[in-house]
Amino acid sequence: MQARKKQAEIEKATAQECIDHFAGLNLDQLKNKLGSAVVALVLVKENKISVVAGVTPNYSAKIKANELVNRITLPFGGKGGGRAELAEGGGSLSAEKDLEALQKILNSVYDWVKEKL
Repeated sequence: MQARKKQAEIEKATAQECIDHFAGLNLDQLKNKLGSAVVALVLVKENKISVVAGVTPNYSAKIKANELVNRITLPFGGKGGGRAELAEGGGSLSAEKDLEALQKILNSVYDWVKEKL
């Protein structure tokens, strides 16, 4: 029951609250702090997209971090690689429409994860 309550609190947190709460943690530390999680960190800078994804061991049989990275980067000519629990990748954004497409993909990640679980 406690884990569900904590998960609900995290889902309702604003972006700034998340940044404040998890500032200074690397991906492995973030996964450890969350306990059970699928995490994707996405950076867009100078028309490049960089993604690092992590999955806690209890979810890695159903969700692969490298599949998540590829789901985000492949539409932009990118690719990713890594292990089931940790992967990274990148791609290129060529126009404003790519930013809109990226936003749609990122919005779809939550549903994709729910389907896999």
